[in-house]
Amino acid sequence: VEEISEKKIRFSEAADKGLKVLEDAVSDIAYVTIQAFINDDTEKALLVDPLEEVIDDLCDELKAGHIERVGRGECTLENGFVFNDLLTDYERISDHCSNIAVDLLESEEDEFRSHEYHKSLEYRQNEKYSSYFNYYKGKYTVSE
Repeated sequence: VEEISEKKIRFSEAADKGLKVLEDAVSDIAYVTIQAFINDDTEKALLVDPLEEVIDDLCDELKAGHIERVGRGECTLENGFVFNDLLTDYERISDHCSNIAVDLLESEEDEFRSHEYHKSLEYRQNEKYSSYFNYYKGKYTVSE
């Protein structure tokens, strides 16, 4: 934010729109994670990983959109570095939220196996997971 302010960096309308959607998703994942943690709510914790995956997809989509805009001359590389840094920071926030939620879910089983949980893709084939993922995918959509 400091760099954006100091250099008076302005993003394109498409980049601003994408960042707004991403910021809403990151605010949502942070809120859900905090509520799950404070209330020791494993049902709420189940909402986090599907949203984290949607945020990862959004970041990839926004990066690709930026590359296309640079190619069309609508954005600059300098703005792209700052834009990419923002995307990386938001992605890290969602990753931390996911780790907290997984730890909360695993603590219910009195075991700490979050790496095993994430390495196994079985949890993504769960009907609840798919339902939440599809909900968030529809809620947080960017289209140029």
